[in-house]
Amino acid sequence: METESIVARLKSCGLFRTKGLVGGKWIDAYDGKTIEVTNPANGEVIASVPFMGERETKDAISSAYDALSRKGRSTSNY
Repeated sequence: METESIVARLKSCGLFRTKGLVGGKWIDAYDGKTIEVTNPANGEVIASVPFMGERETKDAISSAYDALSRKGRSTSNY
């Protein structure tokens, strides 16, 4: 199967994302930088994704910590 058709299938079913998930939202890098993702079998560029840095990482960790803290206060087990 060709890379383009695999990527197209993933995009059509919502599994292929080119943003980072921070605080429950899909975002680009704050400074707009990206990196290319390549197919290791043939070197073909599949996508450009955000090049997340320290600020995005800290925000993601903080958001995850807050979410876990809220879950701990809930009455459900899952």
